[in-house]
Amino acid sequence: MTLLTYDEISLNSLGISSTRRGSSYGIGKEAETVREATQKAYTGSIMSYTTLDSLAKFCDLAATWKEETNLKSSLIEISLHPAYQEIIGMGKIVIPLILQELEREPDHWFWALRALTGIDPVRPSERGNMKAMTDAWLKWGKENGYL
Repeated sequence: MTLLTYDEISLNSLGISSTRRGSSYGIGKEAETVREATQKAYTGSIMSYTTLDSLAKFCDLAATWKEETNLKSSLIEISLHPAYQEIIGMGKIVIPLILQELEREPDHWFWALRALTGIDPVRPSERGNMKAMTDAWLKWGKENGYL
């Protein structure tokens, strides 16, 4: 298996661009921020092509999810979106990516994190408070070596 360091690749070489393929809706900001989060996660680490495939898939799915749910208010609709569910299906490899996205821009990643980790560090009194929920997950991520 050929291994690459993140510094030797760019997401553009993986076919991830700043606008969504097949859509006139530009997601430049979302794609760029996902790229920055993943670069932070993997800078200097060694990745296999399988990991690169997972990284590209996560970036594409996260951008799709954000694009297609940005005007929705129903947490059930947001969490049951096919791209969100596919991210969960990718398994634990996406936990650091989700946490870094959460650190950069709080969003409704909590359902996915609970599904992937089997735990919930958010106290009942913090439920519904985006900042408190985000802080609880980021603290958990740091304590468990994901951030």
